[in-house]
Amino acid sequence: MIKRLLYFLRNFVYRQTLEAVRKYSGGDILDVGGGDFYKTFLGLGCDYKSYTIADKRRISLSENSGGKIRYQYTDAGNMDFQDDSFDTVLCIHMLEHTLKPLEVISEIRRVLRKDGVAIFLLPQTSVPHDIPKHYYNFTRYFIEEALNENQMKITEINMLGGAFQTMASHIFHLPLFLFGNRDYRDKRIRRGLLFYVTLPVRVLLIPPLFILSLILSFGDIKEVANNILVVVRKI
Repeated sequence: MIKRLLYFLRNFVYRQTLEAVRKYSGGDILDVGGGDFYKTFLGLGCDYKSYTIADKRRISLSENSGGKIRYQYTDAGNMDFQDDSFDTVLCIHMLEHTLKPLEVISEIRRVLRKDGVAIFLLPQTSVPHDIPKHYYNFTRYFIEEALNENQMKITEINMLGGAFQTMASHIFHLPLFLFGNRDYRDKRIRRGLLFYVTLPVRVLLIPPLFILSLILSFGDIKEVANNILVVVRKI
């Protein structure tokens, strides 16, 4: 029940990203570092020829994935695909988990066919997650310059959320830090006595602060966007 709620909230927050995937995806699709995102993709009703997951994590495809989805173990910075192999490339919340984001962007351009579409979702103000495999947050100025250097033309760029949605997102993730979820805990950092003394107060404050941040997120400050959605074409 909790997992379903989290997926619902995730899809609501990322609704613009999912709409971009639905709108632009087609032909032979490559999902770079996508993990199990294909499960969400299958629910979007896209018309496509093939869907390839490129990931260094071992992925077990579900039985209802169909014959058009496959998994390739490969390094995103040096992928085992020929030039001009794909019509669409998805890079959803992946660049922050590689030490070489510029190399990954270059590889995405290489494997993308001319006039093909790449969709990037990058965090700008994300909390550390998948510790210790979260290396970066990004700004729009980084991705604009990186794409320009790789001769990819920006079709759309959307700053998702803002300062107060960022606060809401951070507050939403607080329980994972407070109670030591393995993906949000650096065991080298020790909690002091004051942390445990004030823990009940912190827990009680989470719901009202979260709701207040959501209310204030209407008409938000886009320069402090939580995520950046970019759609590009190879030229």
